[in-house]
Amino acid sequence: MGIMMTTSFIVKWLFAFSPIFTVLVLMIFKNWSGSRAGAAGWFVALIAATLFFGAHTKLLAYSQWLVEAGKGKSINLYGHGGALLLYSSIISYFVYQSKGFYKANAINTMLKKTIQSGVPTSLGIVSMVCFAMIMDHWARL
Repeated sequence: MGIMMTTSFIVKWLFAFSPIFTVLVLMIFKNWSGSRAGAAGWFVALIAATLFFGAHTKLLAYSQWLVEAGKGKSINLYGHGGALLLYSSIISYFVYQSKGFYKANAINTMLKKTIQSGVPTSLGIVSMVCFAMIMDHWARL
């Protein structure tokens, strides 16, 4: 099956990557501070989200101005929704496997299909979070 590398996929990926690219270019080649380059990257992200991905202005306003920003949040490893989903998925896999519902090599098929469907949608999100963390820690130095 594989990921279709169509022109629209590549263009969407480039637009999703444009805020990160903006921050990197401004910090490396123009010697801008992290906060200044981050603001420029944020502006590029707003433009790309609005013009290319069709983000509605009310959504952008809500995500930027109406939600209170915090210093950071801790994740409860035994109560976080994502962690509970992971734990229940692992337990379910072993229960189904012990009952003989899976064929040999089922885990490889599951992982392959999960990666094929998850990578395109989460690549931009993960990279933005990573760069946000880098900029946040860089500002503290």
